[in-house]
This record gives sequence, structure tokens and C-alpha cells, in this order.
Amino acid sequence: MISQSASPSVEHLQKELAALSVELQTKALSAGLVAAIKPIKADMAANAPKDKGNLAKSVGHKRLSKTAKARLGSVDGQSIDDDTLVLLVGPNRKVSGRSQAWKASLLEDGTKAHRIDPKNGKGLKLRGGGYANSVNHPGVRATGFMRKSLERNQAGLNDRFYTGLSRYLNRKRKASS
Repeated sequence: MISQSASPSVEHLQKELAALSVELQTKALSAGLVAAIKPIKADMAANAPKDKGNLAKSVGHKRLSKTAKARLGSVDGQSIDDDTLVLLVGPNRKVSGRSQAWKASLLEDGTKAHRIDPKNGKGLKLRGGGYANSVNHPGVRATGFMRKSLERNQAGLNDRFYTGLSRYLNRKRKASS
């Protein structure tokens, strides 16, 4: 049974969490992580480069599957266990049926000037009309909007996590009474 203290300490929350089933532990941790990343997502969406606004609309979070974690391998030299809960934050939702992640990576890191050649040998269709055999793209300056959002919102991350965790446990406590 979950205790009913008004302002639980971190140690108290950890004890309550340990007393829950594995499924409820995962849900509680997920609630804490979602609360911790909420301002990061809002900052990313607000500061995403604007063209049609699709990049900002695509900012969200998703929980990584065991397969995705295995594909990722390690983060900062630490391997990711199957039991570790991982949320991916950034432009990961489809907008108008298209993923915005590729565009986000180009804008985040920038690109060098490069030549674009047609893949099918017929020519490149230009926006203004007509075709070209190749185009010299000037490159894109890096925006770093995702990195900057993480840096700006790093302070208070633990507090937001424990607040979200506490709210989840309080909801479960009220539901079980």
C-alpha cells in the first residue's frame, strides 16, 4: 500500500516505488520522465526553425522499444539495458504523413555546400518551374535548436522528474482508497 504523506522525500518516493509491481513502476517512472521533459519539448517546438511549421508540430516524445535500444547500443559510453526506460525527445512525429527527423538533423548540425545530381537521370525539377541537370546547394547553417533547448532546461530536471513521479503515485493512492 502506498503511504499518504503530503510532501514525500526522494527516499520516501523510492520506497513507495519499490513496493509497486513492475508494470506500475514503469508507468510511474514514465510519468516522472514525461514531467521532466515537458519544458524541453515546449522549448524545442517554440525555437524550431519555421518554414511551414511542420518541424515544430513534430516535436514530441516516444518510448524506445527493446529493439530500438539495442540498435542505439550505448549513450555516452554506457550500454542501455533492456529494462532501462528510454524516452526519445525531439521531432519524432509524422506531420502530413512525413517524418521530420531527417530535416531536423540537417538543421541541427548544418550541412556543407554540396552538389545535387538527379537520381533518375532525367533532371531535377526546380521550384520555380523547369528542370536542371544539377544544382549547387549552398549548405545550411547549423541552428542547434535541440541542443540549446536541452541546455536551457537542464536545471530543475530532477525536481520535475520527482514531482511527476509524486503526482502519479498520488493519483494511484487516491484511486486505491
